[in-house]
Amino acid sequence: MRGVLGGLALIWGIWSGLAGAQQHPARMVGKWCESDNGGQSCSGYTSYFPDGSAYAYTTSVEGNRLEIVGMWGHIGRYSCFTHIAFEEYDENTNLLVNWGSRRDFCNKIIGLGLSEFVYEDYEGERHSIYRLSDTPDRSVWPPVSGE
Repeated sequence: MRGVLGGLALIWGIWSGLAGAQQHPARMVGKWCESDNGGQSCSGYTSYFPDGSAYAYTTSVEGNRLEIVGMWGHIGRYSCFTHIAFEEYDENTNLLVNWGSRRDFCNKIIGLGLSEFVYEDYEGERHSIYRLSDTPDRSVWPPVSGE
């Protein structure tokens, strides 16, 4: 999620000007693993739904469960997230300890295949996510396995 949600201030003008042109490609729909080691372990998961909604979860800096919801869409060569809200739950008590929203952002699409999506964040760093399932869900399973 660091790469996905780290670029919060990117390309607002593109999203604002082209919001009506967004697409939700079927090959993006499903549950994906954010990984820095080719998908061997996952630092977070994102589910992309056909209606343009998204659900993600990861571990916060404090070690708590972080759940994120929002909307997604592709605009030309960009994958954008909007209407982002998050909730953070204590890892021991499962009580809500923090919540809020984040600014909309876009990442540059480098490649989108059936099993791997490569994108470039606002700092120019490339990241990959790997398909786990063709079916998106809003569960917090499997557990985050690290970076």
